[in-house]
Amino acid sequence: MTAPRGQPPIRRESQEKLILRTLQSGGKVNPIMALNQYGCMRLAAVVCLLRKKGWNIKTNKINRGHTSFAEYELVVRA
Repeated sequence: MTAPRGQPPIRRESQEKLILRTLQSGGKVNPIMALNQYGCMRLAAVVCLLRKKGWNIKTNKINRGHTSFAEYELVVRA
């Protein structure tokens, strides 16, 4: 997306920052939510990057009927 002539470029927050903010606020993120809210098709890759940066993110395996998926949450130490 480009800005109109004479305007600074439009900057959007990265998917990584948006997902981290959700996790920091106590939320959980799963692939469908990440796709719908952030346009993120590779949530596991984003989580991997966040882990490499030192964030302690827990993976929960969710089973629903004949399907299963990962749901991620930030582990907060007291």
